[in-house]
Amino acid sequence: MHAMNSAKRFEGGLPRNVRKNDVSADQVELLQPDKLNHELVHKFRPKFLAVGGEHAVYEFPEHPGLIAKVDYVSFRYTIDWNIAHNLPADAWSEELKEEQDKWNAGRSGYLREVKEYFGAEHVLPQKWFTIKVPLPDGLLPLIYERNNQKPPANPKEAWATVSIQRRAESLSDPESEPFVARANSSQINPENMQNFKDVTNHLIFKFQDAGIAKETFLKTQFHHITSLVAHADSNPDLQRVLIDFIKRAITYSKQTGHILDLAGLDNVVFYRQGDGWSYQLVDAIYPGAYKVSETREYIAAIADGTFAVAMAPNLINTLDYARTLNGLAELYGIEDRLDIGPLGVEQLPERIFDELYRMEVAE
Repeated sequence: MHAMNSAKRFEGGLPRNVRKNDVSADQVELLQPDKLNHELVHKFRPKFLAVGGEHAVYEFPEHPGLIAKVDYVSFRYTIDWNIAHNLPADAWSEELKEEQDKWNAGRSGYLREVKEYFGAEHVLPQKWFTIKVPLPDGLLPLIYERNNQKPPANPKEAWATVSIQRRAESLSDPESEPFVARANSSQINPENMQNFKDVTNHLIFKFQDAGIAKETFLKTQFHHITSLVAHADSNPDLQRVLIDFIKRAITYSKQTGHILDLAGLDNVVFYRQGDGWSYQLVDAIYPGAYKVSETREYIAAIADGTFAVAMAPNLINTLDYARTLNGLAELYGIEDRLDIGPLGVEQLPERIFDELYRMEVAE
């Protein structure tokens, strides 16, 4: 992708790479850098843009084509690592540096892998660093509360994963459509649950059988997929680009064993480019490159009663990923499918529906 040298391309404001804040207004206030007396703030003059489920996003007045994503959950990892090794919370030992360098190199490797399968023109350039950043008063308690933990005595700084990324032009298009692979929570109730189970089992275990109706599939999906499909129905070029993405995503996951992170809003966005349509993978690299093989093992172990549903990390995201991609593949006549079902298991255990999806709705 060519470098961005002008802000004029983004009518109506520069894109933030996160379209809306996912936390409360008081938490947004905590992430403002203006009141922090710190060398990094004085040097780069970051301005808060938005906050998502994992990142706070900032811009730099002197570099309008770039944004920085601060992984605020990574504070907890480095602090806990230091405390476990009897070091100050903000220490930077050779061992921690080695761990963080390995993590950052891994993310860069996954990014290269995604570019190979989807093309560099669809993947935003991004680089990861570990940087010592200031901690606003009150931020750590919020981070630790997510895991029902008590934060350490308030350090003023901590090491965090920070990524620098090109701005996402896709988010400045008012007609853009996000690709979000999640379940329709309105289906998780006694009246609609059987349809949700039937569709999910069909698309994960029985996709060789006769197809399901378009409306029946879309009923199980988060509303963004319904909107995207409706838009593609009336726009052949958007539909062509959508089919290309589905094929590439299935091939990527089958050949690498990894999944994309399609659970978040705007992780993948379809948008107008010139006279046609394109898509951008804005934030689609899954942390830790979660593997399809792990999902098979979890489903098999849950089915035979040797593993608890709650102990299977990210299982719901992989199930939603497979249901969404396979459902769209069936809808558009794509032959390839992503098979995540373990041998000897013919349907998802009831415990997954009862515990995982109902828990998701309750949260």
